[in-house]
Amino acid sequence: MKKIVYIKWISLSVWLLSCFFTACGREEINYDLGEDGELSFKEFSFSVDTETDTKASVDVSSFILKICQTGTNTVVNNYKWSYNNLPSIVTLKTGTYDLIVQSDENGPEAAAWDAPYYSTVKTFTIEKNKVTNLGKLVCGLQNVKVSVSIPNRADFKGEVQDGYTVLVNNGSTGTLTFTDADILAMEAGTKYAYFAAPKSTNTFTVTLSGRRPDNAPLIETHQIVGVKGGEYRKITIHVAITGTLQATLYIDSNMETINKDIHVPIEEGVIPPDPTDPTDPTDPTDPTDPTDPTDPTVPAGPAITGDSFNFTFPVGQTQNVIVYIQADAGIKNLKVDIDSPFLTPEMLKSVGLTNSFDLAEPGMLKETFEGLGLLEKDVSVKGQKSKVFNITSFTPLLLEAGTHKFILTVVDTNGKTATQTLTLTTT
Repeated sequence: MKKIVYIKWISLSVWLLSCFFTACGREEINYDLGEDGELSFKEFSFSVDTETDTKASVDVSSFILKICQTGTNTVVNNYKWSYNNLPSIVTLKTGTYDLIVQSDENGPEAAAWDAPYYSTVKTFTIEKNKVTNLGKLVCGLQNVKVSVSIPNRADFKGEVQDGYTVLVNNGSTGTLTFTDADILAMEAGTKYAYFAAPKSTNTFTVTLSGRRPDNAPLIETHQIVGVKGGEYRKITIHVAITGTLQATLYIDSNMETINKDIHVPIEEGVIPPDPTDPTDPTDPTDPTDPTDPTDPTVPAGPAITGDSFNFTFPVGQTQNVIVYIQADAGIKNLKVDIDSPFLTPEMLKSVGLTNSFDLAEPGMLKETFEGLGLLEKDVSVKGQKSKVFNITSFTPLLLEAGTHKFILTVVDTNGKTATQTLTLTTT
């Protein structure tokens, strides 16, 4: 009898051990995560595609990584870390997500010195009971690197007084003023300017302001069209000597693409309407829907914007005064009225100008306006959807203290108008 019991005990033990190891084997291979999957960072890494001309090293330890709902900037499960605090693995519901990597969570500054902004986005899918690996990512430059140089300083210094400035604007709110010291630093490769690229293509404006040896004001303006994020724009100031002062500003053709695979940053909180949602009042397929912002029959009216519309500066000083005009329907008229105790109708007439004019219909004043930088040479304002209005050239002509007003009125092809007053106070 004892023998039988012993055999049964051995059989039971073998059966229990068999069940135990079998169960353990299933748990390791088929661990059930429910409707979840996992994202692994164990084999993840990323690098920064830096500018080839500087071979700069970038510290990525403080870069921000966050997991967001695809196409938005909404962080999932508070999954946001700096690179040096990255977990090895996280659990996510099944679905599609974006991993966003940024050198600065706030995005690029409108304009700043030595402030490159790098980012990239990787879209990935989480599947049930599976582990997703992202591998290696590369972050590219998203803002625009800019430098200014003067190849022949001897000629330039002989034709332009000290104290000149070069103002660069990105077509929006990004503006920097370059002094001679800034340009020397850029020529030495120790300083660079960086501008945000708010649109897919942007128009940058470059304005050289100063005085000639005879104290006459010097204003040269040039526009760079088609500027994109990830580019390095090298601006060169050349002086052509022709017996009289002829300082000509033009943009060097040397442009480098630093990031060839540009990612346009996602706009925070912008979620397109769902065309299948019956509760959504916007019908994107209905051209008569007044709530549809893309309705081509209802273009936005004109607008005049700028960093400021009020300026105060000493008599005789050159002051950068630049605003931006937008007219989606096209500009029909761009009227300027001058109300100044010094720039009176009589005074302006004596120098071939008038206190009221239309830049869209300049007539015989076309060459005069081009010389003052109010118009680009042989480029008509009429029909343009955007225009940089620069009256910097007028500021050194205000030789008396007082309040001088430049009243702008833009009319688009639909008859809609916008008016703005630039108030210049000289002391």
